[in-house]
Amino acid sequence: MLCRCFEKSLYDLGNPLYVRLKEGDAGKEIVKYSEEAGCDLIVMGSRGLSGLREWWLGSVSHHVMQHTKRLVLIVK
Repeated sequence: MLCRCFEKSLYDLGNPLYVRLKEGDAGKEIVKYSEEAGCDLIVMGSRGLSGLREWWLGSVSHHVMQHTKRLVLIVK
C-alpha cells in the first residue's frame, strides 16, 4: 500500500510521527482533526489550480486556510 510505504519513510527520519486515515470531506476532516489533536501547524500541498477550475473543483487547501485557527503552510 502506497500510504504505508510513505509512512515508513517518514518514520525513518527519526521525528515523532502519527498517521491517521480519515474518511469524508478532506478539508473538513483536516480542520476537525487538527483542532481535536491540538496541532501547531498544518502542512499541505497545493495542486496549483486557479480561476474557474479551482472554483468548480473546490480546493482543500483553500478550505483549510479559511476554516482553521491553526497555522497553515501550503507547499506548491
